[in-house]
Amino acid sequence: MSLILDLFYPVTCYGCGQKGEYLCSRCRSTLPLIGLHHQRIISLYPYSSFIKYLLVDLKYHFVTDLVFQLAQTISQDLIKYFPNLVDYWQQNHFVLTSIPLHFLKQNWRGFNQSSLISQELAKLLKLDYQELIIRHQFTSPQANLKDPSARRANMSSVFAIKPPLSRGGPEGGGVLTNLIIFDDVYTTGATLNSAISIFPKNSEIYGLTLAA
Repeated sequence: MSLILDLFYPVTCYGCGQKGEYLCSRCRSTLPLIGLHHQRIISLYPYSSFIKYLLVDLKYHFVTDLVFQLAQTISQDLIKYFPNLVDYWQQNHFVLTSIPLHFLKQNWRGFNQSSLISQELAKLLKLDYQELIIRHQFTSPQANLKDPSARRANMSSVFAIKPPLSRGGPEGGGVLTNLIIFDDVYTTGATLNSAISIFPKNSEIYGLTLAA
């Protein structure tokens, strides 16, 4: 089946159209980097770049083959541009988790793109991955809300820590405090900040997003 699909729908680079890869090495090297490192939130690429089209095809056209390509691109640039931070995460046993979808939306889509990307990313960065957050309220899509205050209100109190509360490794003993929370797109920060707020105040948490 894969050979048939490749014949009629060949894999081509989103940047230049070259056949063989979704992002060729030349286009990956020219991808603009934001590297926003503000209040421990890192956003890698501008949403206005061709990364937008990969995300759109993954989320709305269900091209899940893009997951590994995106995770690989993120890991390569984190290791290249933030090597000390990646080492710090590894040495201090940071756990990668992701912003969840409401179960109704996930059932409709069939997957959570942020979860798929971050699971692959955790393997590439040699980090543990756990599903630590639940979304217990169904909200309007953030993309439909342009006003920052409306976005913040929309995301208020929608997340909770996934039970059981006792986590912290094989021996248990408390909520994990060294975390990296991944989301696909950063706009006003309302989603990430809402998720960060559910964890203890002494937690060391980084936000990581693909695009902004």
